This record gives sequence, structure tokens and C-alpha cells, in this order.
Amino acid sequence: LVVDSSTVLHEDAVSCCAASLGYMHSELCLDRSNGTATGTGLYYPIEDGICVKDTSATPCPSGETCQRVDGWLSTFYTTIPECCNSDSNPALPSDVNPAYCQALSTGIGTNEWFQLSDGDNRCAKHCTNASSISVECAIPASRSVVYHPSAGECCASEFAHLNVDMCVELSITGGVFRDVVVGTEEYYVDWVRQMCVKNCPKDSSGRGSLNDDNDDVECGGMAAGSWVTLFPNTTSCCDNLHYLDDEDCLGGQ
Repeated sequence: LVVDSSTVLHEDAVSCCAASLGYMHSELCLDRSNGTATGTGLYYPIEDGICVKDTSATPCPSGETCQRVDGWLSTFYTTIPECCNSDSNPALPSDVNPAYCQALSTGIGTNEWFQLSDGDNRCAKHCTNASSISVECAIPASRSVVYHPSAGECCASEFAHLNVDMCVELSITGGVFRDVVVGTEEYYVDWVRQMCVKNCPKDSSGRGSLNDDNDDVECGGMAAGSWVTLFPNTTSCCDNLHYLDDEDCLGGQ
């Protein structure tokens, strides 16, 4: 009961919220004025760079995060895309990529590629937030992540100093070479060992795992950088080691 005669009384919660709590979103005020309410069901941003649903009702929509507002807010959004649009939402941290926000808020990945930050020199695909059996999938660690439509475009943009083919190979296999990798079927100079080697991964013995017309030429591993010149055949490669005979150029094969 009201014990202070200075208290202003209103005929209903709607008029009370409008007259006395205008700084608060009307739906939030009405929700809190109802002791049995479970939330507005609207969306708002949090510091993690995602948008969550203001509700305690269960079950929470699949992939979303449900969390009642702590404190008061003046702005809510009816959909996650609206909430994640940084142009219309000043409450969302400015460094948040809207596509990242929407993907993490809905649990549905962008299916685009981004640079991993673990030093693996590869890209990964932003799949669903749930654990995935697809080895190329990962969740971005940074909310300001830059997305690319394909692994090739990601590798070319983010790892310009590396061999794009090798980067793509590692990106789609989760950081490991497949059992049979064709590489580029070319050759390059191993200047340290002073010989020409094939652009293909080594097996445990250091020999190539490919069976082709030049399977007697040692695999030197995938060319690691775009600065490595690849040659279409052993002859053009060995021309760079003109002071060696052909046998020595190919490691005594």
C-alpha cells in the first residue's frame, strides 16, 4: 500500500511507465511491472559482441542466448539482424563485425572463411557454433573478424607471403595434408641442399608419396612461400644450378 501522500498514482501500468519511467523502454517497464512476466522477448547487445534475448522462458530458441536484462535499457530490437546492425545500434561495440554478431547470436555460421589467429598460416570456415565434424570449421576468436567467400580468397588476402595452394590445402583439411596431395606437380630449388626437389609433401621417410613419371625425384615438401619459384620440369629447375650435372642436381638420383 502507498504510505506517502506525495506518491502519484496511475490507473494502469502503461500510464505509469509512460509518465514516471520514460527513460526505460516501455516493454521493459511493463514486463517488470508484472510479477509473472518472463521478459520482453526482445533483443539487446552485450559486451561480448552478440545480441541476446530478454527472456527467462524455456526452452531458449536453438542457437540463441537468453538472458534477462540486468538494469534498464531504452532500446530493444525485434530481430537479431536489427540488433547486430552497428549503424543502427550505438550500444553494440564499434569493433564488432555485424556478420560475426549475427552468426554468434543465432548459432548459424556465416559459412565464410577467415584468418585463424593461432599461427597456423591457414584459414578456417565459420560453420555452426556447435561442435562440427568438419575439420575446416572453427569459430573466430576476434569479433572484428574479416570474412572471405572462399578459402582461396582468404589465403590470397591474409597470407600473401605464402604459397596460396599450400594455404588452401591446409585450410580445407584443418591444418594437415591429405593422404594424397598433388601439390602443383612442379619443382623448385632447395638452395640449402643445392638440388631440385618436387613440390609435394614428404612421407615419414622423406620420400614422395606420389606415383608419377617423376616419382624418383625427391619430394621437398610443399613450397612454403610465394617467393619460391616453381618450374614445370626438372630441366628448367636444374638450369638454375647450371654448375651441377643433372645427377647431382636431382640429389644423385
